[in-house]
Amino acid sequence: MSKVIWQNDWFIWAIALGIGFPILVIILTEITHRLQRRGQPIAVTLRLVRNRVLPVLVFLLFIQNVLELDLDNNLVKLVETLVWIFVIDASLSLINSVLFEAAGENTWRARIPKLLLDLSRFFLVALGGAIVLSRVWGADLAGLATALGVGSIVIGLALQDSLGSVFSGITLLFARPFEVGDWLQIGDKVGQVIDMNWRAVHLLTRTDDMIIIPHRVLGGEIVLNYSKPKRLHVETFRIDFDSDDPPNLIKQVLKETALATEGILSDPSPEIRTMEYNDYRGNYEVRFCIEDYQDAPKIR
Repeated sequence: MSKVIWQNDWFIWAIALGIGFPILVIILTEITHRLQRRGQPIAVTLRLVRNRVLPVLVFLLFIQNVLELDLDNNLVKLVETLVWIFVIDASLSLINSVLFEAAGENTWRARIPKLLLDLSRFFLVALGGAIVLSRVWGADLAGLATALGVGSIVIGLALQDSLGSVFSGITLLFARPFEVGDWLQIGDKVGQVIDMNWRAVHLLTRTDDMIIIPHRVLGGEIVLNYSKPKRLHVETFRIDFDSDDPPNLIKQVLKETALATEGILSDPSPEIRTMEYNDYRGNYEVRFCIEDYQDAPKIR
């Protein structure tokens, strides 16, 4: 009787899975811990393989080869679908770890817009979903593509404003006129960019209020970037003095006061200009530089 059991394929599979699964888990755990200690981004991918891909794959092999369930069984199809989903997730994590997580600040990989990466991930997920539907569930991709084509027209008409924002966002991110951390003036709104997503740019004002500007609106506005081409920012203000006060003395005092003010740079040096002078008053413009626009309110 024992010879009959040993000769069955299901028994061999049961032994192989029972021994191989724990060994693979131990190996992956050890490798993951070593990579984590070294700060390697790929450790995240290996953790996904250990915690998701491997257990579901082993379960799929178990029900196929040990329980000998038919490939058309709904349980087999559901588990195989889960395997594909976790494999796609792990593959995206691997691509992200290898290409982008370890990218240097000034490399081409670091300059790729986040929106483009999101679109690429969406395309890969859609491609993987099509493969799963065709291979596992036997879906007719040609018919599905036709249905999606008609549906896309209807959805596109219904969401034309939102899609307009998305495509405007793609154009904007490729041009890269600003980035997170920059200070912008858009219309009469001023704020610091804290996020850019598919639909809009998020600005945080000096009063800690959030402004959300859709890309479609942003595309029709003039954008003033206070942080480009460099962080150095020029501030000006005007002040009146009595015409009896000597202009040269006033300019000297204003310049000394500016240089003594914390945050105002000495190089380039502050400039004092006489803008208007008559019998009653003299109007002077003070022009000075600060390191960053965000410091302007506390220096003014």
